[in-house]
Amino acid sequence: MEWAKLVTNGVDNENINISLQQQIELSQHELNVKIKNLLNEISQKELSYENLLEENARISMQLKNITTENHATLTSNSWRITQPLRALMRKFKRN
Repeated sequence: MEWAKLVTNGVDNENINISLQQQIELSQHELNVKIKNLLNEISQKELSYENLLEENARISMQLKNITTENHATLTSNSWRITQPLRALMRKFKRN
């Protein structure tokens, strides 16, 4: 009788081991899928970051160009010569 229990326990233990092994494999697969998804997300974020850096550089260059043009306009002879006329026009617009 005891031998029958041992044999039965052995079968149960094998079933438990198989079941646990299947759960481990499933967990490993789920983790691998999550890791793959996270790596893809990181790649997308890196690409987005690179695009933002490029856009930032482009906008900075535009700002520099506009600032240079503005300075050139404000220091030009025509701007200085027409300054009294602009002041007079502002005065008329207020009244």
